[in-house]
Amino acid sequence: MIGKILIAWCLVAVTVAIHSGGLAFILGRLWHLPARPHPRFWKVTWLTIRIAWWLILIHVIEITIWALVFWWQKCLPDAGSSFYFSGVTYTTVGYGDLVLPNEWRLFGPLEGLTGILMCGLSTAFFFAVLSKRFAIWSGGSRTGSHAVKSDTRRGFDSPHPLLPLVSEKVAPISRASARSAPTEAGS
Repeated sequence: MIGKILIAWCLVAVTVAIHSGGLAFILGRLWHLPARPHPRFWKVTWLTIRIAWWLILIHVIEITIWALVFWWQKCLPDAGSSFYFSGVTYTTVGYGDLVLPNEWRLFGPLEGLTGILMCGLSTAFFFAVLSKRFAIWSGGSRTGSHAVKSDTRRGFDSPHPLLPLVSEKVAPISRASARSAPTEAGS
């Protein structure tokens, strides 16, 4: 039982590590994209297609890792069944036509939970990248209440493409200024 729990936690850790590495790779490729002041339909479409391809490839690699473990442990009759089961479980389709043996049964929900988390992370990444690009294409972006100028060489606002650049430091509030500030009860 302890061995299976260890395998399960290692599978989750490997899945997250592959996903993180894949997102970092995509981000590195996006880092070198020049900013375009006026996006064209095909440029936006091509960017979206490339990001989708890379994200799907990352998910297929993760599904493959789970499938190889199921095949290695002889949980399913053959490699094809292992890949099929892993794919429908990771994506939470869950047809139910194949099931794991009783001692491995908890791996199904764990793979499904891991898969839905990784799909959610991919969706958030996709949204963040496209939002950032559209902000750049529209002539800049805003981070909080600070206006940020685009770096047209890389097409991003900060040293890291998805991290905000804070251009001003907020001064700490002293005790004296906090006491003199009006309050709702005192106003």
